Amino acid sequence: MNKQRVLELLKEYQDGKISAENRILLENWYHQQALNSKDELSAKDLKKSIEYLKGRLPLNSTEAPSLNLYRNHKLGVAFAIAASLLLIVSSSVYFFRLSREKEQNMSYVREIASPQNTAVLTLGSGKQIQLNNVKSGLIAKQGDKNISKQANGTLAYNNATPGAPTESSIIYNTVTTSKGGKFELVLSDGSRVMLNAHSSLTFPTSFSSLSDRRVQLIGEAYFEVAHNKASPFRVTSGKHTVEVLGTHFNVMAYPDEKMIETTLIQGSVKVSVPGSIKIIKPGQQARATETNLQIEEHVDTDDVLAWKNGYFIFNDDDLNTIMRKISRWYDVDVTYDQAGSDIRSSRFGGIVSRARNLSVVLNTMERTGKVKFKVTGRRITVTK
Repeated sequence: MNKQRVLELLKEYQDGKISAENRILLENWYHQQALNSKDELSAKDLKKSIEYLKGRLPLNSTEAPSLNLYRNHKLGVAFAIAASLLLIVSSSVYFFRLSREKEQNMSYVREIASPQNTAVLTLGSGKQIQLNNVKSGLIAKQGDKNISKQANGTLAYNNATPGAPTESSIIYNTVTTSKGGKFELVLSDGSRVMLNAHSSLTFPTSFSSLSDRRVQLIGEAYFEVAHNKASPFRVTSGKHTVEVLGTHFNVMAYPDEKMIETTLIQGSVKVSVPGSIKIIKPGQQARATETNLQIEEHVDTDDVLAWKNGYFIFNDDDLNTIMRKISRWYDVDVTYDQAGSDIRSSRFGGIVSRARNLSVVLNTMERTGKVKFKVTGRRITVTK
């Protein structure tokens, strides 16, 4: 879309008069253009962008998006990003560049690219296959299932021969992603799973002889479960279990996080830990420790699924949480010096593509003046 059309759609959205068709058009523009922009935006940049666009459109100032836009609909983010993109394509633009003096005072870090997207398949025999190194087509056979790598890179489990009898023995496979990796697979029942970085999923190659469809997760994954009323689908992470019949949801169960978070996108999900069982609705999130289970209402699912869609969204997140995400994606170790330890609870907001080099993320955070980083090899030291 050209600049004028974007302005028109943003105005419709701002006035609450945008049609379903135009909303989809604007959302598609946002995902295809805004997230691919090379100009990363800090929270301060977003605020300036909004003020600029407000001066160019007859917007109702009482309804203009605030800096807290990430907690609203994703078009709130699109609105702010659009403002900055319009600055870039307009004449006499303001690029939010730092002054020469301020740039010289920043500790710009060296380039560390996002690691190669790698994943490993471990067969029932223990044999391991580097999935990024194999070509599309049949790569292995497990019982009565063919394991194929599709043209788009997805791993799929299908019957070796249509109508063939199912295998009576149970064979388990595991797909493990590296730090910086992300991988999608289709299980034998048709359920789709997207694994985030530094995660693993263990699953039977066939569910036909089992009373339920049970998989084990370490890390984070997004599930689109094929409906089967007769066979519940269960995701276990330690003592934590998510049970569904068919739905879309995200589970974050990294060992270094304080709790396991299950976020429901659509359908219905039952979450359980010893002594507690709760059912969550779309837009809710279950937050569980080993013995406690709480429900968070009105979660921004776009924030939760940002990793799946290829970007970081920091929505007033504390530094500790952000650095754990950075460590998993860029395959780096993170340490804190004394000054850095004092600001672990400092909070940041912004949006950055995960395809960008690490320096873009760190330098954007440094622009806030709250934090500085020292990089030695693949070790980041957080300081102030």
